[in-house]
Amino acid sequence: MKKDKNTAQLENTSAIKGRSSEACDLERRRLEIVKELEKLMREYAKATGDDKYTRRKFSVGKAPNDYE
Repeated sequence: MKKDKNTAQLENTSAIKGRSSEACDLERRRLEIVKELEKLMREYAKATGDDKYTRRKFSVGKAPNDYE
């Protein structure tokens, strides 16, 4: 299939690259917040004796639905 020339040129614009890098930065910040939140949850569970908190099957950032 032939690639459209306009689409290829659009991918290389500074606006698209800027949005892409901003999205990556926001995703990194989100993962840091999730890690910090889970750390606080572990501390809270330990302090209260709540044994309902369990470990994640996949670490934060490595789960199938996490953005790469």
